[in-house]
Amino acid sequence: MTTTQEQAPAELWPAIKSAGGMARWVDHTLTETGFALNRVETDRMSKHDLAEYKKSLKAEAAERVRLQRVAWKAYHATHIVHLGDGVYWHDDHDVDKYDHPKAEERRKQNLLPQIDSPDDLAAVLGIDLPCLRWLTYHRDAAEFVHYTPFTISK
Repeated sequence: MTTTQEQAPAELWPAIKSAGGMARWVDHTLTETGFALNRVETDRMSKHDLAEYKKSLKAEAAERVRLQRVAWKAYHATHIVHLGDGVYWHDDHDVDKYDHPKAEERRKQNLLPQIDSPDDLAAVLGIDLPCLRWLTYHRDAAEFVHYTPFTISK
């Protein structure tokens, strides 16, 4: 099995998902790599032991931050994070208050495809996920704007 440094972010996401999400994957990976993740009483520790304990906590915190970044990169590589101003995507398939009451019936009436994920949307559009991500850029963070705004006089 490859380590998190060797694995491509998109290949890592299934492991994160099967672990129960990013937080659980980070905790599991920390445990696998030898971090105890449990706290001990420090009142009776010697100064030397306390200094070593603090050093181990700092190392654990640094590794936790690194693993959270790795998990976020894996999520970002496999998901569309931003769909536009006021449009949000989450992985839960619960009912959205803006959904039409008979959305599935209307979808079938209009002969529209079933779209349950960003991958499904990209496939329906005939593009890949990176292209869809490029098209749905976050305007505040974009380095290149691929829309030209203009006004039409009335």
